[in-house]
Formats: sequence, structure tokens, C-alpha cells
Amino acid sequence: SLASTTDPGRRSAPRASITNSGIGQVLDTRGRPVANLTLLHEGPHAVRWLSGEVDWVGNDVLARRLDDRTIETLQGNKVFANEFFAEFEHPAEWRATILHEPIPGRVVVTDANGTFPLTAPRHDGLGIRSLRQGMTLIARGVTESGVRTWIASRSTDVQGHVRSEAGTPLPGCSVRWRYDDFDPHDLRRNAAAISGRRLDRVDDAAISPEVRCDERGFYRLHDVPVDIRVSIDARGNSIEFGSRRLHARLASKFDLVLRSARPTIVTLAGLVRRDDGSPASGASMAIGDRVVQADALGKFRIDDVPVGEDTTLSGWITGQGGVHIVGLARSLKAGSLIASSLVVSLQQRVHRLSGVVVDAHGLPQGGARIALDNPTHPGTSLDSLEALVGGRSSVIETGPDGKFDMTGLFDRSYRLRVWDESGRACLVSASIPPHERFVTLKCDRQSPRRFRIVSPKGKPIAGARATLVFRTAVDQSGRDVNVEHVKLRNTNADGVVVVDRCPERLGRLIIVDREGRRGEFPLAGARRGQSIEFVHNGASHVQVLPHYDVDYDTAEFRSSSDKTLPFGLLANNATRRVTAAPRHKGAGDVWLQIPNDAMTIVLLRRRTVVSRSTIHRRDTIVRGRSQ
Repeated sequence: SLASTTDPGRRSAPRASITNSGIGQVLDTRGRPVANLTLLHEGPHAVRWLSGEVDWVGNDVLARRLDDRTIETLQGNKVFANEFFAEFEHPAEWRATILHEPIPGRVVVTDANGTFPLTAPRHDGLGIRSLRQGMTLIARGVTESGVRTWIASRSTDVQGHVRSEAGTPLPGCSVRWRYDDFDPHDLRRNAAAISGRRLDRVDDAAISPEVRCDERGFYRLHDVPVDIRVSIDARGNSIEFGSRRLHARLASKFDLVLRSARPTIVTLAGLVRRDDGSPASGASMAIGDRVVQADALGKFRIDDVPVGEDTTLSGWITGQGGVHIVGLARSLKAGSLIASSLVVSLQQRVHRLSGVVVDAHGLPQGGARIALDNPTHPGTSLDSLEALVGGRSSVIETGPDGKFDMTGLFDRSYRLRVWDESGRACLVSASIPPHERFVTLKCDRQSPRRFRIVSPKGKPIAGARATLVFRTAVDQSGRDVNVEHVKLRNTNADGVVVVDRCPERLGRLIIVDREGRRGEFPLAGARRGQSIEFVHNGASHVQVLPHYDVDYDTAEFRSSSDKTLPFGLLANNATRRVTAAPRHKGAGDVWLQIPNDAMTIVLLRRRTVVSRSTIHRRDTIVRGRSQ
């Protein structure tokens, strides 16, 4: 859960007056709404105080007393005595003892869109924490539309022992989890320095409390997030340290070994150039939380840098991207000065990504907003959080023809999210591999839908595994660039499976029953609550999806010897032919079994062959003339 912060621009409301301040939303670390999450909406803390000239410290905000009724924080907002009470002691050191009285909170549950009614005092004493075991909130911020947003991550308890290199338990050591890319104890300064801009999107982020090992060297950390990159750190004294990276698949034990050795201290110096070889004056060079600017000749120097095995040196020019140099520690020695050997080119592996955004029918989508989760400068965990809560470090709009162009990207995978014009509804999310230079992003309207899986005799199929598969990006040659697989809950006793965000045309539903038999069902033309006939006999299950430009009357299914099959269809009254209504071209979806190794599908119009396709058992879908 996140600690409350005080908004310096607001005055506190009376204790009994709690007003509705809008809607809050909870997203996961991939930007998807978290539904049915139980949250505790804590009330503010009333603080009682007595008279006296004091400097008050509360919620990390300094304040001074103005008169008998009013105290004023150093940020300028006033707190009135009849609304916000505190009791002070007045020793010579001017310290104050504050008695917090938490006002009872209330329990709220997020809906299918991850939203919940946000009711809080106007002084922004928000206290939202997750009550679901295995789910914790790791960041809080405000979207561009003003919606307060929380980021939730799957979490777990981590326990283990801290030992020396000789295996001796080390009692009294402090253990915590941390973000891999920066020190959470100096969150704002590090993030602002690395990103090169003010941090005005993320209000707060979770900071791991330190725990002490017992006499056996045992420790336990609660609510450690597993959806973001974190590490477990242990420290004994100034020269003992140990760290291990945390993975989502955790064992119950997570032991740490403290090494009695100081980290290598070096001085980093070198020259940074542009792609054409000219000095990159003003470029930012960063290692850890240390950032320096290159001079007019492109030279830079960072003194007293502790270098470990995973030390990363980053460099960038604002708006032009940069590079990472990983594993720098392997080439350095203690106290070395490498002014001549460290030469960095800021345009290495930087490329351009172009593309077009289309809807499910292939029509261009003008005015759509494309958000790039990964920033163009060296990224940190906080950058991803900023993107999730609405900052979205790189946001562009498509032109009237649906085209877009992005420059200054690293040669690595990126995730693109396409939003509607309002910036509230995500139309598509696609992971783009590093080698792609042009992609077509396919948007499809999504809505909650439920389907009922039944056997050919109408009996519900319970306990079947369901997976939603949909293609969201293709390259210039039409090959799939990104295919999303979303695992759904198993079908219930009535054979029903619920899809929270179901694409209406581009996806297909894959069903695997308890015996491992598989069936597929395309979502194009599917109705809400429709019963899906699950067909299987150990052979392939083929669905005929005639192309939109093929006008046909009937479809025949023939064997490889060009004889009409005596049996074949498990739908449409088990006939050998399927009639497609002229007003619904392509609507005659047919499930069939392949009784031998090969079969020919013939589409006819007025007894004239329009299309002939040969399929085998390994094939799954035939699309009329397209094959």
C-alpha cells in the first residue's frame, strides 16, 4: 500500500465532511484494468494539538502556528484548528509529538474497468491499499484527463536467511526490496535526473521498508511485487552487501550471501559523439543516480563511481534517444581512469518506426493516439509507471490516413498502445520486435462477452481451458508481428466462459477439453452469449471463412480423388453442401472433420467452380480464394 501525501495546494475539509472527488482506477503493470480488486479506502488522520510556538512535522510537511486557530504549512496551505487537531510538546529542541487518530475507512471493489468511486477529504489525504492477498499497489499518479490511477502488481512474501561467504548466519542485517534501476529512498531526485524533466505524473511510489534479521539470520518481506524488476538487498555494515534479482517464479526460500569486499571505485571519463562523429555537446551521461553533462568537446567525467557486475552507463540527448553500455565493470579496474578507451556514439542502434493504424475492416484510423511505453531516453522502472498512469513518455497522433512515424528509438522491443481520440479507451496493444521498421496496427472494438461451449449433442463442456488469441500487428508482407494470447478461466459447470475484453472480429477462441482435445472458434460474426459447438474426433477442425470478394452459392467438400465426400459436415444438418445467403456473404461458417489426409474444398457459383482449395489435417483455417 502507498503512504498518504499532503497536496500543498489544497485546504483540508472538516473532519465530518467527506466529499466525492471523482473516480479512481486501478491498472496492472501492463496497463490493463484490475477488476474485482477489494480496496480499503482509508480515512484521513486527525491530529490533536495544544498551544505553543512550534515547528510541526507531519506527513513529511513542515508547518508553523499562526494563531490559536490556524497553522500554516511551509508549502502555503492553511489547516484550521477545528478541522485538523494536534497535540504538541514544547521542549527546547522545538520537537512536536503528534497523536494520529485514523478516521474509519471504507471498503470498495473495482468494477470491470478497474474503476471505483473515489471519496476523500479535499486535503488529499488519500490512503488506498489492497486487501486482496497476493496483490499490492506500487505507484499512484494522475492521468492526462485527471483520473487518479493506481498501479497494482502481483506480490508475494519472500523469506530466507542472510549468511556470510563462509555460511555463518548474520543476525541484525537489514533487508529490503528495491527497484533495479534506481534507489527508491531517493525516488524523485533520481527519476527527475534520469528522465531530464520534472516528475509531475507519478505522485508516489511504493518504498520497501527495511526489516531486521533475527538471531538466526532469518528475514521475511511482505508484499514484494513480482510484475516489475526488483532485487532483494541485504546490508550488514559499510563493507558487507549482497543482492539477488527477484523473479516471478519464487521458491519459499530466498537466501542471500553478504560479501566482505568493497565495491570497485573508479573514475569514468571519456568522449561522447554523435552518429556522424561530431562531439555531442550537452549530452547527459548517467550511471546509477549520478548524471553529468558533456562539455562543448563532448568530454565527460564521473568521479568515485562504485561499479558492480551489472553496472550500466547510459547516455542521451533530449529528444534524440541514446544508448546503454552494459557490463562495464568487466573492463574496469579499481582507481583506473579510462579517458581514451571509453568512446560512446549516441546514435548506435537508434532507428525509426513507421506504420499505419487500421480498424478491423482495414480502414485507416485517423486521430488515434499511439503511446510508446518505453521512453526514447534510457529507461527506468519509474518511466514505465509514468506511462501506465497516463504520462506515456512518447505519444503521437495518426494523420487522416492513419499513418504514424516515430524516431529516436533503441534497437529493442517496444510495446505500442493505440488509444482512441479521448485517450481513455485502449484499442490495441502490441509488442514490436526490434528489427521491424514498418507495422500495421489492427484495432478492434472490445467489449465483455460470454460464450457457452457445448458438444454436438448440446451437452455443456465443463472444465475446458480457454485461450483468447488475436493478431494486432503485421509487417509489410502481411506476416504476423504480434499475436496476443490471453488465458481465460476454465469453463464452468454450464460450459460458460467469460471474456472481459473480447475483440469482436480479429480474435479467435481456442478451447481444450479435459481430455486434451482442441477446437477453435473465430469471433468474427459471433453473437453475445452464443453457444459454440465444440467439434473434435482427433482430426483437424477446419472452418471455412470465405473471402469477402467471393460470391458463392454452395460449397462442396471433396476428397483428394475429387469425389464428393459421403459424409463430412457436423453442422448444417450433416449435409454435404452449404448454402450461403447472398445478403450475408461469408456468413456460412462450417465446422467439419477431415476423414483422410487430404480434402478439397470447392466453392461454386451457379454450378461454376469459383475456388478450389486442398487442405490437410495439419491445416486449421481455409479462407476461400485467399488460399
